[in-house]
Amino acid sequence: MAGTGTGQWRDESGALTAEYVAAVIVVGLVVAALFAAAIPTTIGEWGRYAVCSLFGDDCELPQPALTDEDVRPDCNIMSTSFEGEIGVDVLVFDVEGGVTVTRTDSSNGNTTFTLLETIGAGLSGEVGVEAAGGVASAEALAEARVGMTAHDLQAYVMSTSEADEFERLFHQRAAIEAGSSWMPFGGGLVEWVADRTVGDLGDPHKTFHAVDVNASADAKATVDLFGEQVAGAEIGIEGALLIGIEEDRTPNDVHTNAEIYQVDWGASAEVGFVAGEADASAAATSVMAVVRDLDGTLLRVEFENTYTADSGISFGSNLEDIQTMLTGGQDRSMTQRAVLELPEDTDRRVVEEWLDTGRNSEAVGQMTQQRGEISYLVYEGDEYGLALGGKVALGVKLGLMGSGSRATSTLVDAHYAGVPQADGTRRLVPNLECLTAAGG
Repeated sequence: MAGTGTGQWRDESGALTAEYVAAVIVVGLVVAALFAAAIPTTIGEWGRYAVCSLFGDDCELPQPALTDEDVRPDCNIMSTSFEGEIGVDVLVFDVEGGVTVTRTDSSNGNTTFTLLETIGAGLSGEVGVEAAGGVASAEALAEARVGMTAHDLQAYVMSTSEADEFERLFHQRAAIEAGSSWMPFGGGLVEWVADRTVGDLGDPHKTFHAVDVNASADAKATVDLFGEQVAGAEIGIEGALLIGIEEDRTPNDVHTNAEIYQVDWGASAEVGFVAGEADASAAATSVMAVVRDLDGTLLRVEFENTYTADSGISFGSNLEDIQTMLTGGQDRSMTQRAVLELPEDTDRRVVEEWLDTGRNSEAVGQMTQQRGEISYLVYEGDEYGLALGGKVALGVKLGLMGSGSRATSTLVDAHYAGVPQADGTRRLVPNLECLTAAGG
């Protein structure tokens, strides 16, 4: 799908530019600095607001009155997703796939349904020590993994008033397509029958195809009594670099292609006793999207940082190599988003040079500060799920794990950067339209 109008994937030599990869690695730091400079508060004050937004509700900054010149960005106000995953591991190799179906309602009166399918493979290794005595044993392990994952997404956009009727058909088709994609034979026949019984969704309005390279490492210790785990602790870190392309063919909108560059990182910790465990994690995602029309003309550049903190509990059985867990948790996230529209050729040339060579970064930052569409959004959510799995020894160690979950996320706070003041700074303004749409 990386075809029409997407020649900017490569430089004149035909190779992926090193500057793009470098840009995505530092984009999180650049955007964070940009947001800190875009409002007339000290970095310390903004830092306190950011931390407060993640972990509390009573978070305030000085707010000016709205003016007619202020441009209020649209917001995603609520999303609900259902996710299913299955994985198989043999010795040091593993293969896993998943399907996520999401409904997202926006303040502009539109609803987007997305079907994301992923499939990945990895290679892992572990070292550990074990001590046993009588009916009790203890084990300490350290594990590292590297892998690649392919992402394929289809999205449908419509008026929220039409969404409920479409949702039933969408979930049915999503389940059929997910199942048929895992069938070695007969998948095409299943979809043919579904077209004539369930109905056809039509062509998606947006598609997204990407590949990521990911790595993780963790260390854990467990204590078993009579073959059942009675206590344990684990810490882990992970990271990923994703490169992809999105094609937007939404009716009545300008058709575009977007190059997507994304960096993810996360850290987690959990402790468990007998048949339950508690966990906490923190994660950050930085995204840069380079959006062009079908002729390859640069239209805008989008930056987004999302910081998430969550906690959860699980109950179930972890008897020897058989695991059954019921999970539940809550999370709070803050998203910083900046969109720089480029209607003028002069501005486009400045940004193109930044993308190709890394120069003009200060000029791009100033343009975004002065006239970018800048939003600050805080979401609260929860997630519930079931995980089943186990391992068996049939000459070699085999493992199979499956899980399903439901997650919701709701907008609880929304601000945007108002028009520049006399000194060039921009103050945070409550986005009352988004908050009203979210029921806040």
